[in-house]
Amino acid sequence: MKISFLLFSLLFLQLGFGQIVEMPEMTKVELLRNSFDLDSTANAIVLLEKGNTIIQKSESDRVLMVFHRYGIRVKVLNQEGYEHANYSVPTYTYGTSKEYVVDIKANTYNIAQDGAITKTTLKMKDIFTEQVSEYLNVTKFTLPDVQPGSVIDVEYTIISPDIFKFRTWTFLSDIPKLWQNMS
Repeated sequence: MKISFLLFSLLFLQLGFGQIVEMPEMTKVELLRNSFDLDSTANAIVLLEKGNTIIQKSESDRVLMVFHRYGIRVKVLNQEGYEHANYSVPTYTYGTSKEYVVDIKANTYNIAQDGAITKTTLKMKDIFTEQVSEYLNVTKFTLPDVQPGSVIDVEYTIISPDIFKFRTWTFLSDIPKLWQNMS
């Protein structure tokens, strides 16, 4: 009975992985928004935040791993909102195995003088990992070309060997969040 439940759960999780939605296309409406009526003191707004966590076999490690895909879109309203362009992703070591971050995608969108949407992509050379302790590493990066009115998109996947510990989800933060989706 336990084995059939485990197999059914793994099949269900595998089917759920195929339904991960990428970040939607950037629109001028998001770029032209300059304030947030419900909180006029906000320095930035989370327009969209999404997450998806599954357990599946890692092809490179050949064991079951937790894959946590995270994505966020933030509108920077003023210079104090620049801090939301800095990212630190902690990863942990569990004995001989460790977590790692893959598939980092980060872009900054702005409106050009001619009204066109410009996109500046984070370069791989601007991503670095710092070893904080024997058990903790932090992957850090800062999005380029951020200015008041910018919209930033960040997506990454954390792969973890600890299939019994899932990432937590933060519903509230120091800036307003308009839309969240986790699965």
